[in-house]
Amino acid sequence: MSILTQLVQKSIEDLLNLDISEGVGEFVESGMEIMTGFLCDLVRCRLEEMDDFIFENSEARKDWKVVQKGRKRSILTKAGEVTYRRRYYENKEIGLKACLVDALAGIEKFSKIETEYALELIKKAAEMSYEKAGNSRDVAPVSKTAVMNKTRQAEDYRLPVEECNLSVKCVHIQADEDHVHMADGTSAIAKIAVIYSEKKAVNRTRNLLVDKRICTSFGENNTDFWYRIQDAIHEKYGVRDDLKVYIHGDGANWIKTGLQVIPNSEPVLDAFHLKRELNGMCGGKYGGTLCDLISANEFRQIRILLDTLAAGGETTEQNAKDLYRYLAQNRQGAVNAFKPGIGGSCAEGLVSHNLSERFSRKPCGWGKKGLSTILDLSTFFLNNGKLSPENMIHSDEVVVDIESMRREYHVKCFYEPEHNVNITALTPDAHKLTWLKKLARTCVL
Repeated sequence: MSILTQLVQKSIEDLLNLDISEGVGEFVESGMEIMTGFLCDLVRCRLEEMDDFIFENSEARKDWKVVQKGRKRSILTKAGEVTYRRRYYENKEIGLKACLVDALAGIEKFSKIETEYALELIKKAAEMSYEKAGNSRDVAPVSKTAVMNKTRQAEDYRLPVEECNLSVKCVHIQADEDHVHMADGTSAIAKIAVIYSEKKAVNRTRNLLVDKRICTSFGENNTDFWYRIQDAIHEKYGVRDDLKVYIHGDGANWIKTGLQVIPNSEPVLDAFHLKRELNGMCGGKYGGTLCDLISANEFRQIRILLDTLAAGGETTEQNAKDLYRYLAQNRQGAVNAFKPGIGGSCAEGLVSHNLSERFSRKPCGWGKKGLSTILDLSTFFLNNGKLSPENMIHSDEVVVDIESMRREYHVKCFYEPEHNVNITALTPDAHKLTWLKKLARTCVL
C-alpha cells in the first residue's frame, strides 16, 4: 500500500469515527481540522511523488543533474502550511540551478505563499487592511508586510472588452473625490468617476446603476484622467455624436475639466452638495424658495432674495455673496439638477461605499506607492475583474518542457493502480461506532 493510500485511509477513518453526539458544531469543527490537515499532507505527498517522477524521467530533464537531495521548503496554502522535500538540480549547459518540481507545480521561486492563496490575499487587501487580510484564514496567517508585497506583484491586469451598446442615448458620470491621509502627514485626493446608462429602483432607498463602470485616479493629470474616462465610454457605447453625457459633481475644477474633454456633455450639480449650501442659508428656512427659483432659472430673483435677507439681518452679506457666487459659477449644473430624468446625483454615496471604507474612514498613513497600487486593484475588483496567476510577477525562468512533463505526470497519477482506495472497506461497522453506543444508552429518540 502506497503512502498516499495510507494517508487517504487514515483520514477517512478519522472522519467516520467522529462523535456527532458531542454536537454538530464540534463535529463540523473537528471534521474541518481533519480535512485541512489531510489536504496539507496530500499536497506534501503529491509534491514529493512528483519530485520522484522528475528524477526517474531522465529524458524530460536531460542536462539537469541532481546536486542536492531532500532540500526542505515550506509554503503557505489556503489549507495551511505545507512542508516538503525535493531535489535541487543544476544545468551546466545554461548555467542555472533549480528545484524542478517547483517549476512543474507552479510554485514561485523564493515565495512563501502559494500563488492562488496570494491572489485571494490581494483581493482581500483591496477591501481591508493588510493586517486583516493576512489574518483572514486562521490556518494560514500571513504578515501584513507579506500581503503588501504580494499586492505589488500584480501587474498587467485588464478588464475584458465588453460588447459595444449603440442603443444607449444618454450616459451619466458621477464624479467626486476622497481625502486620504498620507504617511508624511499631508492629505491627498483620490478621484472617482462612475459611468452608467440609467438608474433602476431596487427598493425605496436603493437604486441599481445599469452598465456601471468605475474609474479612479491618484496623482494623475486631470485632463489625462478624463481622457481615460472618455476611452471607457467609447469602448462601451461607441464613438458617436448623438450620445449625451451628464457629468454629476460638486462643481470642483477638476470635474469641470471633463466638460472640456468629453463632447456633448453637460454639468449636473450634485444634490448632496447643493442642498448643503442651500440649507446653510438661514438654517434652511428659504431652501424651498431657492430651489423653485433655481429650477425656473430665475437667478436675478435669487440675487434679490439674498440681498433682501442680508439687508434684513437674517444672514450676513458675506454668506449671501458666497452662496450666490457658488450658484452662479455652477448655474447650468444647478438648473439641470432639477430637471426630470437628469438630477438625482449619488456621487457622495458612491465615494463612501467604494473608497472611504478602505482609504479614509479609518485613517492610516498611506505611501504613494501603496495608495496607487491598492486604488488600482480596488477599482479592478469593483469592476468585477479577476486576477489570474499570469498577472503575478515571477522571478522564475522556464527551464524544462513543463507542459509535456505535466501531461506525462497526469497520466501516471490517475492510472496507477496503487492509488486506488476502497472506501466501502474503510466504513466501520455499526457495532464499532462509539457515538452510536452512547446515544443508545441515553434512551433519547
